[in-house]
Amino acid sequence: MPEYPLVTFRTDFFKPLPGEVEESVNEFFGLALSNWLIEKLGERGIAADVIGAEDWGWYTRIFTLHQKPLPFSLSLGVSGEIEEAKRADPGFVEWTIAIHAEIPFLKRLFKRIDPTAEIKELERHLRELVATIPNVSDIQWEKNRP
Repeated sequence: MPEYPLVTFRTDFFKPLPGEVEESVNEFFGLALSNWLIEKLGERGIAADVIGAEDWGWYTRIFTLHQKPLPFSLSLGVSGEIEEAKRADPGFVEWTIAIHAEIPFLKRLFKRIDPTAEIKELERHLRELVATIPNVSDIQWEKNRP
């Protein structure tokens, strides 16, 4: 079972987009960060798109790594949290980006698929990209097991 990387950091670079907090499930935002990641990953040959809001933030699906389709679902969970008192002008926000892979049941049943290499490659790209975010601070990486 692979470990899933998760990074938290602070920055004031990404702001909630108009209507985003209302569209989200639990008033998490992250659409601006998701869009930025999609653009930056695209420059590296990685195709991705925002699928929608979830109860933990925004779901961003990775479709290809270097123009190679993936045999499983690889995604990013992106969310930002601000204190209620700072909602009008959030300033620095704590952000979370989590990598997750999901292998369809039939593929797990009939074929051994190990997403570890793809997870590590995506993590490498994210480590490089997060470090370039303007005003980024307090970057902390963790590994989670599902």
